[in-house]
Amino acid sequence: MTGWYQASKHALGAVSDARREVAVDGIDVVLVEPGAVRTAMWDRAEDDLRRRRRSSASPVSYDRSLQVLQGARPYMPGPATVAEAIGTASTAGRPRARDRVSPGATAIRLIHAVVPEQARDGVARAVLKA
Repeated sequence: MTGWYQASKHALGAVSDARREVAVDGIDVVLVEPGAVRTAMWDRAEDDLRRRRRSSASPVSYDRSLQVLQGARPYMPGPATVAEAIGTASTAGRPRARDRVSPGATAIRLIHAVVPEQARDGVARAVLKA
């Protein structure tokens, strides 16, 4: 239910790999990966899920998505945490290529590294299945 959003994040990650091309010119590229951050975006996402649920043939999928979102909210860092990461990256002498800000961003990266894609797909289908 966030496919377009995820696609744009993936594209930004891919284009940041151009750091290899511009490094010879002394340009550092840092991809700050905040993960889920406590902002009004999530209020709008919840409103959108509720609105789309009303006309869905699979309202249970929307209910489960809302439950996941609401369960994650207490663990989301605030925007100041991301601003601090950006400040640190912009002033670092040798910045990291990727800076994962929230525990969720780190966890997702680890899950992708160790859990096969087919298994991740199966979990998503089971969670969202009506």
